[in-house]
Amino acid sequence: MLSACIPGGGGGGAASNPANLQNLEILSAPQASKTFAPTPVFNAEVSDYTVTVGSDVASVLIVPTVADSRATVKVNNQPAQSGQPFGPINLALGSNPSIVILVDAPGASKTYTLTITRAANTSLWDLRVSAGALQPAFDPNQFEYAVQAPFTTMSTTVTPTTADSNASVTVNGQPVNSGEDSQSIPLSIGQTTITIVVSAPSVPSTTYRVTVTRVQGSTNANLSGLTVSPGTLQPAFSASTLSYSISVNNPTSSVVVTATVQDPTSTLQVNGQPATSGQPFTVNNIPVGSSTITILVFPQTGTAQAYAIAVNRALPGNANLSNLTANTGTLSPAFSPSTLTYTLNISNPVTSVSLTATVQDLTSTMTINGQSVASGAPFTLNNLSIGNTTATIVVTANPAGNSQTYTVTIVRPAPGNANLSGLTVTPGSLTPAFNAGTLAYSANVLNPVTSVTVTATVQAAGSTMTINGQAVASGTPFAINGLAVGANPVTIRVTAQQGNFLDYVLTVNRSPAGNANLSGLTVSAGTLSPAFAPSTLLYSVTVLNNVTSITVTASMQAGSSTMTINGQAVANSTPFTVNGLVVGANQITIRVTALEGNVQEYVVTVNRAAPGIANLASLTIAPGTMTPAFLPATLSYTVTVANTDANVTVTATLEAPSTSSMTINSQAVASGTPFLVNLGAPGSATPIAIVVTAQAGNSQTYTVTVNRPL
Repeated sequence: MLSACIPGGGGGGAASNPANLQNLEILSAPQASKTFAPTPVFNAEVSDYTVTVGSDVASVLIVPTVADSRATVKVNNQPAQSGQPFGPINLALGSNPSIVILVDAPGASKTYTLTITRAANTSLWDLRVSAGALQPAFDPNQFEYAVQAPFTTMSTTVTPTTADSNASVTVNGQPVNSGEDSQSIPLSIGQTTITIVVSAPSVPSTTYRVTVTRVQGSTNANLSGLTVSPGTLQPAFSASTLSYSISVNNPTSSVVVTATVQDPTSTLQVNGQPATSGQPFTVNNIPVGSSTITILVFPQTGTAQAYAIAVNRALPGNANLSNLTANTGTLSPAFSPSTLTYTLNISNPVTSVSLTATVQDLTSTMTINGQSVASGAPFTLNNLSIGNTTATIVVTANPAGNSQTYTVTIVRPAPGNANLSGLTVTPGSLTPAFNAGTLAYSANVLNPVTSVTVTATVQAAGSTMTINGQAVASGTPFAINGLAVGANPVTIRVTAQQGNFLDYVLTVNRSPAGNANLSGLTVSAGTLSPAFAPSTLLYSVTVLNNVTSITVTASMQAGSSTMTINGQAVANSTPFTVNGLVVGANQITIRVTALEGNVQEYVVTVNRAAPGIANLASLTIAPGTMTPAFLPATLSYTVTVANTDANVTVTATLEAPSTSSMTINSQAVASGTPFLVNLGAPGSATPIAIVVTAQAGNSQTYTVTVNRPL
């Protein structure tokens, strides 16, 4: 809060009278933003004061402060607090009733009066005149102004804005609201004085004057310039030449006239229509033959002047085509020189069309879509969009200049459904999984696979399909043969009825051959022939007749390979026994399968020999007699000797001494050589085993049991 304390004067008086005020303040209401000093300067012994405030102060606060703390104070007979604002007290414009301040103290009282005058401002804050700018520029303390108005300004308004909202204003004696336009004031040629009076209650009025000078009008009705487009004025323009002519070709049905007046105060009409000086004005519907354009120039005062342009428009020439063709599709309707509009339907894949147009009159010229084209020369429209594309052929006759427009609407349909609904490959599987919107796939097959079967199904019944260029019915399996190692692309092209197509590409990746070699191969009987080598696949082994089983141990070079022997899975380097060898050839197949799927077979042929002669030709025991009598085919005998015989002599003769051998009780004995065998104690039976072994390996055992009685 802004506050100013005015110190009291006459200190002796203040001390002698307990009903004196120590101070008196006057503040603006309601925020007490201003402080007003009384006249005269406050003194406790002075009772009467005056204060003048601006018209913007509508109410005040009174702050009386007593000198004696026992004193009380009233303002306008209303109790007030010493040192505290009292009010607000509303003010009228002009002088207001006196404010009475009564101070009561023990044994004394005193009355002070305060008269407040609320003054008004009779200045203008702004002044504007519609006829022109004030000279000099507006200043509230400048009261005389001048305005220059052109001849064409027939009247003006005045807009006065008061500095004090409580002031009123008149313009030429007519009340006007502050900030609003006055009534229209007519302006004569020469000077017109306008008086603005600002008034407020209880204060003198203020007068402002504006003298408006309207200038004399011009009589100049000349042009300073005249042009036409198209065409050239004949003769060349001159302000004093009023008649001209131009020649235009037949297509010209409008002429643009640009007329410029010498005197900017003049006005124009072209063929009776208002026109702007220096601005183009279009005259339409120029007839074939001769016609006239009239330009009238109206001065500010005086008579108008007419300029005339005779326009000669030529007759039409031959602007027809003699033929029109397209490199694809068929024009509808069929071409005729008098038919100007055509439709050309093409299939969706077609993105360019060549049109060939031929003019009837070789002196004519032609454009297609704005580009000059020779008669009979093809014109190609590229990048055709879906829907309609317009080809505009404009033929212009020479020299008349008239033209004729032929229009070809090229209709390219939206693409049809060229999707697959299904795609499979056997063997193998698609990567990624089939989706109609996915066009590229791969399938991996093992090295042994040299052909796959592809089955594709179209979504739309009207679509057709080729696989690697061969027509295939939807859903029909199609074999891809002769797969090379590596990537083998298979292209499935689906063509919609509208002609658009989609290519689905399946890349069949055939793996290269893996390592299906053995690193070692052994057999438990016989010897491989030839000696093992990883690249040698065929072997033979010869075994004796007595060999009826053989163990094969095969080791693979690649730990990722697998192996079977005679169809049974066998771990790497694990012995595998083949039983039941027959006499003659026995084939053992070791099949090694690489991780990539390729297979290599090693074959071992085991040749088991036929049995040899393993018979005795004769057999004797001495002493004693064998029962039964010896026969080569009889293998078991008994002999009874005396109790006293402690040994016997065995004599055996081989039937084939050159190809067989013999043991008696496991001791080798030559054919026909006696062999002494000690007998057991009396009462025992002593067995004697004569084993005959043929070279082929087969053997035969003759058994003689010698009984020695007790």
